[in-house]
Amino acid sequence: MIRVKKINKIYSNILRINQTSRHTLISLFQMFFITFFGFIATMYIARKTGPEIYGVYSLFIAYYSIITILRNFGFEQAAVKKISEGENQNSYFTAFLAINVISLPILLLILFIIQPYLSSINEYGLFNWMLLAVIISSIYTIFITSNFGTGKVGVFQAGLISDSFFRIIFQVIAVFFGYYIMGLVGGLIIGFIAGMIVNIPFNTLKLSYFSYAQFKTLMAFSLWVFLVNASFVLLSNIDKIAIGYYLSNADVGIYTIAFQLTSVATFGFMAFQSVIYPKISYMSINGEIEGIERLLSKSMTYSLSLAIPSLIGGFLLGYHILYYFYEASYASGYYSLIILFVCQIANVFVVLISTTITAMNMPKSTFKVTFFGTILNILLNILFIPLFGIIGAAISTLITMSIISTLLFISLSKLIKIKLEKTTFKNIIIAASAMLIPIAIYRLFVPIDNFFLVLLPILIGGIVYCTTLVKLDTAIRNEILDILIQMGIIHPKSPK
Repeated sequence: MIRVKKINKIYSNILRINQTSRHTLISLFQMFFITFFGFIATMYIARKTGPEIYGVYSLFIAYYSIITILRNFGFEQAAVKKISEGENQNSYFTAFLAINVISLPILLLILFIIQPYLSSINEYGLFNWMLLAVIISSIYTIFITSNFGTGKVGVFQAGLISDSFFRIIFQVIAVFFGYYIMGLVGGLIIGFIAGMIVNIPFNTLKLSYFSYAQFKTLMAFSLWVFLVNASFVLLSNIDKIAIGYYLSNADVGIYTIAFQLTSVATFGFMAFQSVIYPKISYMSINGEIEGIERLLSKSMTYSLSLAIPSLIGGFLLGYHILYYFYEASYASGYYSLIILFVCQIANVFVVLISTTITAMNMPKSTFKVTFFGTILNILLNILFIPLFGIIGAAISTLITMSIISTLLFISLSKLIKIKLEKTTFKNIIIAASAMLIPIAIYRLFVPIDNFFLVLLPILIGGIVYCTTLVKLDTAIRNEILDILIQMGIIHPKSPK
């Protein structure tokens, strides 16, 4: 009973934390939840199904992602942008809803037209599941757009957690009982339904008349957002589709597992991305340039605090993680894994800078860069995959992301100062170096031949890194302590 009261008190105190810290805290929890439980579920599923089936599921996700980018032609992000500005929210929401109602039948028609070209989907009887996924996710999108646009970031994040949780649970149970590909795809749809159920009760926007001028405003913004999103979706999925075309479904599965393993490095910047977009949008409207600079600087630096040690850990332990956490056949993706971990360093800047540019109402600038990167990535995949296999796909991604991050940096630096928090960045490098030493010694003297002997150095390295970073960096330490004090976990008079 005492513990329950303590938990309730902590939850109440979370609601009192300043908005940015609270949203970031919730977003970090969301990313931790998705990453941690997603890894455990993926390990079981990948071992149980094997690379072939997992590759088919990965291709389903890739095709779904590309198809649904046509769903609202970029109106989703345009609606979030206009709703977040605070004026005529009901009108913009209604315009967005009308667009979805009109676009969904068109999208379904397009699906039927391209069905003969979806060979892997047709072979496993997944086309009808694709139709269902598109319909359910379209409804889901309406409500998350409403809540995200009106600043209910916590609800939006809770919906994503529910989506991930129920998807994972359903998939694991289905695979356990032998429903492999149908269970994986069915879990995706169950997740959409769960996220929708969470978001619906918190929608406060109402149906309202909207003018042609408002529709035109959405259209003007959405065109560039659509082109930017289309470029990013192609960048994220074209490598898998190209591997499936030139190699095999099993190779797609091996590459996808390697890519998913690097998602531990995305934990930070994906959490910040969902928080900073509406905030930078608001700051931009009000001319708060210094606030944007501080928020971007903090987001990039803290994101690197996870991406850099993840790269080191992947280099030292990646082969054994793939071999013992998944299965022997996935270990052939080790070299791709290392290259993709480096990609995630570049991805920190790509995601956060492009988010900032778009939130500042300049998606055209982002599109120019990402469109060039998309074309380059397609050409490099066509060139490298037949020559180097899945390693060629990873090299293509690294070259592309490095060029995109450089061009985006140049574009945004014309408007604001882009910089890392130097002291914190230096402390991240020192802490990562301190982490490297015990893991390297462990690798040198301990032969790794089972799951637990891989897990141990991961835990040791994580403890050394976090302890060193918190001890070295006053800013991080004080921020953590402030949040813990506001949550009521630590008394304000406790020594720092």
